[in-house]
Amino acid sequence: MERRNSLTWITRVHEEFTSIKSGKFVMRNTVGEAINMVWEKIDLCSEKFNKEIQNCHEILAQTYTDVELAFAQKFPEKVAQEHFLQSLAPLFADTQNIDWAHIKSQIKTVFVDFFSTTDFAKCSNSHDVCLFVIAKNRATGEPLGLIQFLASADYAPNSIKVCYYGVDAAAHDKGLEQLLMSTIFKILPITKRIFLHTRATNKTAIHRYTSWGFAQCGESQEGWPDFEYIAEKSSLLQEISEMML
Repeated sequence: MERRNSLTWITRVHEEFTSIKSGKFVMRNTVGEAINMVWEKIDLCSEKFNKEIQNCHEILAQTYTDVELAFAQKFPEKVAQEHFLQSLAPLFADTQNIDWAHIKSQIKTVFVDFFSTTDFAKCSNSHDVCLFVIAKNRATGEPLGLIQFLASADYAPNSIKVCYYGVDAAAHDKGLEQLLMSTIFKILPITKRIFLHTRATNKTAIHRYTSWGFAQCGESQEGWPDFEYIAEKSSLLQEISEMML
């Protein structure tokens, strides 16, 4: 029954974008700067999707570097078992003299390569719905952050998953993370649940999510807690989306 409901949900999501597949709205961050939120429904198996990721590779690389660095600092003994860190295992041989600045640089190199060269279309499902949102400086058009939402028949009905998500370091502490997350309720108001997962060591993000109304809902794999935002239980993100013009 749940599978049938999920198929009904994904069909409905597709129908929501029959005529309008992109758009733009404006919101102000916490310091009053006007931000353009540019969104588009993108075919996951298209070159367009690859290009969008590549265009934002610097923001994504920095975001995920910070996450993986925090994990490595907490669990240096586990680095050799981690996909994005295992090539750096030799740098942890002398645990008393770890050069963290060098390691951070090397982690970023790994992610720059990953986000700028990977063919994401090859490992995507064309039946899924991808909504890609880029926050841009209204004056210069430069990207400040991005978020990728995904609807799939593989997920619970009425659910949207947050996939890639990052904000430029210069835009931190201005509320942009919250604005990006809120956009799903502007783009797809029928959304009932948002879910995501992150490393347990990503304390800043976890604190941020819970302050918005997310609650932990399990752990899909060790060290990666899952969080969900239920629209019937929380209203903060919806209220923010209503202020977007």
